[in-house]
Amino acid sequence: MPLMDRKFLTGTIEKAASDEYDGTFALSTEDKDADGDVILADGWDITRFKSNPIALWQHNHDKPIGTWHNIRVEGKQ
Repeated sequence: MPLMDRKFLTGTIEKAASDEYDGTFALSTEDKDADGDVILADGWDITRFKSNPIALWQHNHDKPIGTWHNIRVEGKQ
């Protein structure tokens, strides 16, 4: 689909369903993935991702749905 045919929306979480939820997502952890692989957080280099933190629909590079903010590594997440 040509870029000019796409519709872009912006949004902000104003109020979560729960008072405990702050809108923070863990994009990755050291848990085993579907193939049984584990990637240790000590090896992550998110410098390049932080320069263009695009959120994709189902990992599809043709379907960007937003951007991530305050990207960081905390512990093993």
